[in-house]
Amino acid sequence: MSEAVMTKIIRPRFARAHRRGDLLSLLDALTPAPLIIVSGLVGAGKTALVSSYVEIRNVPCLWYQLDQGDENLATFFYYLNIAAADIRPDNKGDVSPPSPQCMAGHSGQVKVYFRNLYQFLDLPFLLVFNDYQELQPDSPLHRIIGIACDELPTNGRVILIGSNENPPTIVWLRANRSVVTLGWQELRLNPGKFEEMAALQGRALPADEAAKRIRHKVGNWAAELVLGLQPSLEGEHN
Repeated sequence: MSEAVMTKIIRPRFARAHRRGDLLSLLDALTPAPLIIVSGLVGAGKTALVSSYVEIRNVPCLWYQLDQGDENLATFFYYLNIAAADIRPDNKGDVSPPSPQCMAGHSGQVKVYFRNLYQFLDLPFLLVFNDYQELQPDSPLHRIIGIACDELPTNGRVILIGSNENPPTIVWLRANRSVVTLGWQELRLNPGKFEEMAALQGRALPADEAAKRIRHKVGNWAAELVLGLQPSLEGEHN
């Protein structure tokens, strides 16, 4: 598998990721909804959270890394087919290739494609589209992913990871499907979680006042704690 393909379809692993048991339980509670939005600023720990959820819960998952190249629908369906085949190597059937009409965005053919894809994947499964904010507001993929959500069978789920809680896909899905959001209020670290993450990095937080300054500096965001901790600690010792 080429590096370009791996970048698009391989779930990122975080060797020392902080596993938020509270958020994993929250995702468990949200799974009856067919579509979950995980939204927050850069460094909020969104990707690490969903990746650790897939690993810990051992959920069959098709992971897709979105970028601006996916504005070309042929590119999107090409990588999506590779991703499907990669997570079901035991399936002796072939992933149904998208028709030219499907790659051109014809709604009827897109529906047929996703029905065939879901039948190939088998249940239960999870589709994760990471970095959803990379899509332009007028991208045709918003409608395509909306159709993918509409065609989900029972026990099929989609998670969109991005910095926008209301991407264009969601505007019309909210009218007739259950959509839930896990946002920055849930992703923020409380004081106890700060100590846990610092310990994961082999460090201890300094005295209360210094710890408060660190929390204020990083804004309670998970990933930025790691970036902000060491310089702040060193500053306290100088």
